[in-house]
Amino acid sequence: MKKVFVLVSLLALAVAIPAGAQTNSKNIARIYTIKTKPGEAQQWEAGMKKLEAWDHQNNMPGILYVWSVISGPNYGDYILGTFGHDWKDFDAMQAHAEKVGAGKEIQETVAPYTASVGISYYAFLSNLSSPITPGQKPMPMSELSFFTLKPGGTQPVINAIKQAGAAMAKTHWKGNGPGEWYALADGGEGPQLVLSVGHENWAGFQEPSPSLTEMLAQAYGKAGAHALGHEFNSHVRSEYSEIIRYRPDLSYNPAGQ
Repeated sequence: MKKVFVLVSLLALAVAIPAGAQTNSKNIARIYTIKTKPGEAQQWEAGMKKLEAWDHQNNMPGILYVWSVISGPNYGDYILGTFGHDWKDFDAMQAHAEKVGAGKEIQETVAPYTASVGISYYAFLSNLSSPITPGQKPMPMSELSFFTLKPGGTQPVINAIKQAGAAMAKTHWKGNGPGEWYALADGGEGPQLVLSVGHENWAGFQEPSPSLTEMLAQAYGKAGAHALGHEFNSHVRSEYSEIIRYRPDLSYNPAGQ
C-alpha cells in the first residue's frame, strides 16, 4: 500500500473539502516558496536575518515562520509561512508594509539572492486537525504530504479516509501522532490537500507498530484492507512529500519569542 495512504489516514476526514471550503475565521495561511540563486543560500540567509531585525524595528505585524526543505525535489528551498489570518488581515499588513517601506528593504536584503518566489494561500481545517495553540512554535521537523485528487475523486477519497478513521477508533491505533490539515484556497493546482505531521527528531519517522496495513487488516480483514487502500489510491492523481526543518534563526515574531 502506498505511503500516501499511511500518511493521510493519520486523521479521519469528515467532510468534503473543495478548494476554499471549510474556511472559518482566522484560519488562512499565506505560504511563500523561495528558491535562492545557485550558490547564494548563505547570502540569502544573512539577508533574512537583517530583514528580521528591520521588521522588529518597524513593528511589522504577524509572525513569519521559516523552514528549510531537507528532502524531496525541492531540497534546498525555503518555505515562509504566516498563519491564523482572515482575508482582511492582508489589507492591514500590506498597508503597514507600504507605510514603512518594506518593499525597498526586501529589495536590498534578500531579493539580490532570490531566484524565484511562489505564493499560495491555504485554509487550516481545524475540524480535521489536532488542536494547536495560536502562535505556538513549530516542531523541529515536519513531513508535508501534498495530495492532488482526480476529477470526481473527492468523495471516494473521503469515504476511504472515513473508513480508515473508523478502523483507527475500533483498534485504538495512534499512528505516528497528530497532524494538521490544510486545503488549497488559491495559488496552485487543485483540488489539493496538505497534511503536516510534526516530529521532534528522526525517530518520529519510524513506522508505527502495528503498521497501518496491519491495523486495517485487524479491522476489516486482509481483503477489506486491500480494497480500502485501492479505493483511496485510485482517486489520487498525484502526491509527493518532503521534510522541512524549522529555522527559528530566520523566523520573525513581533513578541520576540
